[in-house]
Amino acid sequence: MKIFHHDDADGFGAGYLVMKEHKNENPETIEMNYTKKFPIEIIQEDEIVFIVDFSIQPEEMTELLKKTKRVVWIDHHISAIEKYNDYPEKIQGLRYVGISGVGLTWLFFNKGFNMKQLEELHEASLDDDEQYNVLCDMLKEAPWFVRLINSWDVWKFDEPNTEEFITCLNTRLNIDTMSYLESDDCVREVIETGSKYIEYRSKWSEGFMNKYGYERTLTFRGQEIKCFVANLGNANSKFFGDRIDKYDMLVTYCCNGNDYIYSLYSNKDYVDCAEIAKASGGGGHKGAAGFTYPFSFEQWCLVA
Repeated sequence: MKIFHHDDADGFGAGYLVMKEHKNENPETIEMNYTKKFPIEIIQEDEIVFIVDFSIQPEEMTELLKKTKRVVWIDHHISAIEKYNDYPEKIQGLRYVGISGVGLTWLFFNKGFNMKQLEELHEASLDDDEQYNVLCDMLKEAPWFVRLINSWDVWKFDEPNTEEFITCLNTRLNIDTMSYLESDDCVREVIETGSKYIEYRSKWSEGFMNKYGYERTLTFRGQEIKCFVANLGNANSKFFGDRIDKYDMLVTYCCNGNDYIYSLYSNKDYVDCAEIAKASGGGGHKGAAGFTYPFSFEQWCLVA
């Protein structure tokens, strides 16, 4: 059995929940990101495969299903889900925009909620908000660490100390850490440490942005988007301070030796980061998305 999960907090959390549920089967967990090729060659015939908080291309899924029908896909990224709108085969799991990967994975195992139940909500004539409320009500019973990761990953911040928790957690991401977080006392320790990290990060990042950050205007499909840009990796919108309120979009990019890894952030209704990223082969959410590109920001601006 193999578990493919995204390499962020949400992905590790989802991967851990799958591993916990199937611990007797000695599953192998494999970190994934969108710069890595999906290693279909390591999958055995008729093997159980979970893909959580991550997606593969429809053509890759077709090849995977030739090897094994025992595939479970759990994801919440709209750009990935839309690629499967006309996919001819049904895939087990749960795909829903609005709840994080770890949240959906918890619902899948602990509430028995899957694509069939999601369709039943739709058939019951519940509108989008009502469906969302049903899932959120169930998620209130999830462990604290699951609710905190969900709060951050879908940008809700409906749990106190979300930012402090994630800031610390991002410095120690691995499956063992997720097991540690089963204890609420350990979650409190992570939150306390995270508050200290935030204080340092705020001072460091403001100096960095003042010295190296810069303004640019991106024209995307005729729309002029005022951006604040930083050549910085392994960062998020919090590194920009309050600039997310002052600019249409924030951009980070960093070279990994082969390509540039881009992240886009916005809190503006008129900017869709997922659509911009999708145009360059990536995806994500309306307010936060990413992609890889072979050139730096100045060159990408010319072709975006």
